[in-house]
Amino acid sequence: MATTKSTQPRIVKIQAKPLTASAFEPYGKVLDQSQFVLHSTEFPFFANITTFRPSTEEITYINRHHDHNQIFATFGEPMVVIVAAPAMMAPGFQPDQIEAFVTDGQTAIVFDIDTWHIAPRAVGSGVVRALNVQATNNHVHTERIEMADLGYSVWLDAT
Repeated sequence: MATTKSTQPRIVKIQAKPLTASAFEPYGKVLDQSQFVLHSTEFPFFANITTFRPSTEEITYINRHHDHNQIFATFGEPMVVIVAAPAMMAPGFQPDQIEAFVTDGQTAIVFDIDTWHIAPRAVGSGVVRALNVQATNNHVHTERIEMADLGYSVWLDAT
């Protein structure tokens, strides 16, 4: 009788820290009064209102856009911004290198091109409505990594 080997995913817990412009600089910009010019190599931008999922839910994937910036801002509610360095390559991606930042709800952020990220999350078990600005046809130049394919289960600690 053959036995099957069960492999449990490695659990990674990401500790969210307060968002500052300097801490976020490797991933993009915390918007301020100065102008920021968005860049898209192929497609025009769109804006929509989206709903952020709770920070208590598992992070099942991470993605990045090779061709455009992306902006997120809430309407007064804190959000958790989840990112990883643009220099990380999909082969060998290490989920323990993911970082998370909690905003004060009065902040908008823009991801640099190629910054690994997911849509921000609401703080806690609720949801938050937010503004999303990104290029149309954003799936064309997007790279995505599934955490389960890497053998990981990734969670936030945003308390």
